[in-house]
Amino acid sequence: MLDAKLAQTGQPRIVLEPTHQYVCFSPADSAQVARLEALDLITSYNPVGEEGRPIPEPDEDSQGEILPLYSVVPIGFQFPEDIPYTKIYDVYIQSLGGAGSASGSEEQLSTDLFKDVLTQTLAATGHTSVATRAGESQQEWNPSARFRFHVDVGDNSDTILPLKQLNVVVVQGSNQKRYYTDADGRITVTDKFIGPVDYQVVWDSHHFVIRQGNTWTRRGSWCKGHTEPLDTVLTSQCGLDYFLAGSHRALTAYYTEPNLVPGLAREQKLLNIGIVDKETPFKWEGRYVPILTAVIGEHALTMYAKSRVGGYHSSKSAMQTTFHELGHASHYYKDAGSYSAMYLFGRRKDMESWANGVSYAYTRALLGEEYEWSGTTNEEYTRLIECLLLNGFTMEQIQYDFYGSDDWGHWQSRIRARSDKQISDRLVNLIFDNPNDYHFDMRDMTEVSDTRIRLYQPVRLSIKDIDKYLPATWEITEGTGATILNNNTSKFLVCFTEPGEKTLRATVELAPGIEETFDKTVTVSNTSIVSVPGTATEGYPVTVSVMDLEICPDAKVTEWSVVQGDATITPKTDRSAQYTFRQPGNMTVKLKIQFQPNGPEVEYTAPIRVQPLDVYSVFGVINAPETYAYNTTYRAKYMGTETDVEIVDVEADHRTHYPYYPFDTWSYNKSTRTLSFLIPDHPLVFDYKLIIHYKVNGVEVEEPAILIVSNFPDTPASQTTDTAIGE
Repeated sequence: MLDAKLAQTGQPRIVLEPTHQYVCFSPADSAQVARLEALDLITSYNPVGEEGRPIPEPDEDSQGEILPLYSVVPIGFQFPEDIPYTKIYDVYIQSLGGAGSASGSEEQLSTDLFKDVLTQTLAATGHTSVATRAGESQQEWNPSARFRFHVDVGDNSDTILPLKQLNVVVVQGSNQKRYYTDADGRITVTDKFIGPVDYQVVWDSHHFVIRQGNTWTRRGSWCKGHTEPLDTVLTSQCGLDYFLAGSHRALTAYYTEPNLVPGLAREQKLLNIGIVDKETPFKWEGRYVPILTAVIGEHALTMYAKSRVGGYHSSKSAMQTTFHELGHASHYYKDAGSYSAMYLFGRRKDMESWANGVSYAYTRALLGEEYEWSGTTNEEYTRLIECLLLNGFTMEQIQYDFYGSDDWGHWQSRIRARSDKQISDRLVNLIFDNPNDYHFDMRDMTEVSDTRIRLYQPVRLSIKDIDKYLPATWEITEGTGATILNNNTSKFLVCFTEPGEKTLRATVELAPGIEETFDKTVTVSNTSIVSVPGTATEGYPVTVSVMDLEICPDAKVTEWSVVQGDATITPKTDRSAQYTFRQPGNMTVKLKIQFQPNGPEVEYTAPIRVQPLDVYSVFGVINAPETYAYNTTYRAKYMGTETDVEIVDVEADHRTHYPYYPFDTWSYNKSTRTLSFLIPDHPLVFDYKLIIHYKVNGVEVEEPAILIVSNFPDTPASQTTDTAIGE
């Protein structure tokens, strides 16, 4: 089109030498398809312009017809012998902003001219608009895409997983570029494009190919007409693609992430997987039969995508089922003789239990500890491997004994005979005899809330697997000074009144007549959950409190008292109170703590030394600030027990030894025994000592009280109080 316009204006004609050919291969059978795939061509089952047209799903039991394959091949391509093909047209492909793809020594178009040719071509086919002004530069861009999928991990948790090593082809007409996603599910496109592009997802990798049923047609999906970066998350609304995402992620993990399940032997050759877009009449979710591949040409692994008519399995189910069938593949690859013998003699329980275990190990490794098993369990599809893995056996150990066994009992005896196992023989027997019931760690079934604790801090010993009802008895086997707060078959709650090491024991009945004991050692420190100051000053309030307790949030103090002495007690909350002692001496604080509603009370006592008032504590500043200020009124309260108190005079002494500073800005309320004072503004730093001359019962006290009001560090501090006392 552009060439014709140039001819009309007498400008030099554009001569394009083809760089590629657009062809259609017509393979006759699967062998010819395999030969074409070995050439690593980018192929499609639809011609240009019809990409994304759905391909009919063949019946599972039918091989179906071999579909033609469309591809763009370079000039000079050596076509395979005996595979028919038809050339549809010649193609000129040149990369924007870099070296082109022209063959031989043919000169390429300049970048600007090629952009004009490309824009005109796209406009003629309805893919982009023509520039409105002559010579206007067209917008180039590097396409980018990210592919992830949603997974329900458990009943109340989910996650988003990237699709790693996914084959993604960026398509614009005959210009097709292949990329593979990275660990984050992204492709980084180095080629520049003008206008919209399509993304073709081919569900394969270097290790496997997902195909249509039992045909040789590759599964593919399309994301069409994008002019901006694509970030897609496949969900249950995406139907078959959602299922394919889970299966592809499982296959990728199996082949490229061996550390997820160390020690597992894996299939190594290229694996063909048939995805059947229908519900199996046998209610299977997958099938692995490698022996039939050589006989009737079926794919060894077949996946059934639908759980019911019109409904697809979830991505989590697809992952589990794919890993299950890959467990069979590992068995066959590691020891084909063992696989064949088990299959021949109908050892389905052994084989399916093994595959279930591989599925559990891989899916949990991908989804984490919150993963909840939703696979099939019955007399044949057991959770034996899961039970063994959770009890300290490695996949390599289990695999070795599994392949060398003659039957279920022989497998059990080989596991039991291991000298490196971490559980007793009778627990091995318990697992093999009840493989769907003991999928938890029986080596250490109990957990303690804390191993280093304070005095009077509640300690809880409980069964780890709260979903299992396993009757237990609890006891303290070592250590003294304990108060049992709760003792039932599911948990044990105790607090200790003496420091030191204590041993807690649980005796658990795993099955009738089978008991195991589990010991936990805790260290009780000298510190307590009750905060009591070591000293107090006569007349000054101190706070006694009980710390918040995570496992006993409803804990409260039912009684505040002193064993001896005179004190005023003002409760503030269920776990704190204010004590004001009216006389000096050695006192004892007493509390009664109830850790649980209607539970027993625990008595706590702590000593406290009450000091008499001195000249610095006779008056205490109410709500003393961190920094004093000039021209601000402060109040100080008399803290003694006397009621007839009168202030005679107050002197101010600036403690940097400047001349005496006159001070008359004070007043005294005799009824509340409160002194109010204000220090006028002055250029000196704020560092004062107030000397208070006062009378008690009409007699002047020989030694005056001293009140320090200073912003200087390292000065003798007067006592302070708060407004809760005497207000």
